[in-house]
Amino acid sequence: MVVDNSKSMIWELKDDTLKDPYQAGGIATYSNIPSVASSYASIIHIIRKQADLYEQLMDSKERLEMLNKQLESHNIIQQEFINIAAHELRTPIQPILGLSEIALARNEKIFDRDDPQLKETLEVITRNAKRLHRLTDDILDVTRIDSKILKLNNESVDIDEVIDVVIDDFRNKIDHTTEKQVRFVKMIKSQSNKSKHEAGSASVTNLICDKNRVIQIMSNLISNAIKFSSKNGTITILKEVTIDNKFIVISVIDRGSGIDPDIFPRLFSKFATRSNHGTGLGLYICKNLVEAHGGRIWAQDNKNGPGATFSFSLPIVSPN
Repeated sequence: MVVDNSKSMIWELKDDTLKDPYQAGGIATYSNIPSVASSYASIIHIIRKQADLYEQLMDSKERLEMLNKQLESHNIIQQEFINIAAHELRTPIQPILGLSEIALARNEKIFDRDDPQLKETLEVITRNAKRLHRLTDDILDVTRIDSKILKLNNESVDIDEVIDVVIDDFRNKIDHTTEKQVRFVKMIKSQSNKSKHEAGSASVTNLICDKNRVIQIMSNLISNAIKFSSKNGTITILKEVTIDNKFIVISVIDRGSGIDPDIFPRLFSKFATRSNHGTGLGLYICKNLVEAHGGRIWAQDNKNGPGATFSFSLPIVSPN
């Protein structure tokens, strides 16, 4: 106890379970020296501040816990809404896309002769329906990734065949558009200083992976490469095996404008894009699909010229 910062009484507490204060207390010390009293007053003031801060911290903790619960609830509701919305969007998109493609296939000669404008209209419908279809698929994939319910349908896959299928698919798409006439080159790199058996390089073709997801990864990377390539650019798809013979590495190499330095640090994050036509979800999905297979994905600007290289690895032996 301190009185007027001039007198103080300090009473030792021996046993605070006893009701009688004289039995609970021990030695008492009285002082009428102002400096001693002032020192004890400062200590009491500090203890009070600490007690007040502790109460404020406890209040803040309770508020944060309540806000976290609200955020978790909002996130669940948001994910459910996105999931439902994406599924509902798919329902009208599929017949629009299917019927417009059927109409184009059946009546292509008639359009050329009698009504070329109708053909162009159907092509616009088909093109935009495909964009909507890709967007809904991306939204559903992001929802699965964030909800940690992404599943792979692994099987034995000939990776060389998959690369050929993807390249052929893009060649056919480019043949039907006048926007860009990109040339595709496929390369298989071997370890020249080792035998095929030792290095595994060209001989390794079969992987245990989700074929459709690997096609999706490659398609995303090639689509990005086309977007940043010149009108008559070249895109190289390179397949190689790591020296330890544990991973196949597939690289998509373009000769475009390279990677935006501002985007590079968050390249594989959600919404990392400066394009007016992209959502910034593609590379984020690729990263999570590759990592779900037990591999990794990375990118770099080309050292020997313009453009960029996007690479991803897939384990030759399926992870447990």
